Amino acid sequence: MSATAAGAPSPRTVLSLFLVLLLATLGAFALTRGLRAQADIVNAVEIEGQAGGGEFATIRFTLVDGDPSADVLVVDLAGVPVKSLLASEPLAAGPHEFVWDGRDEGGKPAEPGRYGLRVILGEQERDIRPAGRIRLAPGVR
Repeated sequence: MSATAAGAPSPRTVLSLFLVLLLATLGAFALTRGLRAQADIVNAVEIEGQAGGGEFATIRFTLVDGDPSADVLVVDLAGVPVKSLLASEPLAAGPHEFVWDGRDEGGKPAEPGRYGLRVILGEQERDIRPAGRIRLAPGVR
């Protein structure tokens, strides 16, 4: 290894370091993509309509891997469960559709606002909160 001026690294050393950093970056990118692909076990999520006032929200998603003990919940924006659409039951791989009428677990109208979806796969120890919101309109009372 030779120095070009007052201890500066040679062009060959700089090139070697650059290639090592490039390979490390590519490896990290590939690892991240692989982990992200695993995280997308609930995909193709669609939330249509709004609940309340006699209307229903339709929730559709595709599950990549089935689970023998799954929960599908409507949650408020803080993540607190409002309504269980599926409780500790098998959920097969493939497309699924659920309907929510805007009522809470006790059958009372939930507060107007925005709600989300939470899918818990018990056997796989996965807790998924896909993007998408349900708008609960006033007037369900």
